[in-house]
Amino acid sequence: MGRGVREILYAIDEHKSIKKASEVTGISYPKVLHRLKAFKDELGFAAVVSEKGGREHGGTQLTEKGRAALECFREIENEVIAFAQKRVQEKFIF
Repeated sequence: MGRGVREILYAIDEHKSIKKASEVTGISYPKVLHRLKAFKDELGFAAVVSEKGGREHGGTQLTEKGRAALECFREIENEVIAFAQKRVQEKFIF
């Protein structure tokens, strides 16, 4: 799990489409599918669920656990930013 999966989940949550997520992240469609499968294999649950039906009726959305994983990514990201800001303030005292 890493930045690519986080970006993919963010994009799917926003656009409700694996294809659109691929376009906006710049990650190829096959690689997006591969990363979603690797995520599922690693954690034991699917992060997304897709419904066929085309532009009008289909789409992809995060599962409940996928949404929870995305929230974990967001929390960790915020913690890392806060930690980095604190360390910069501690270290850059001249």
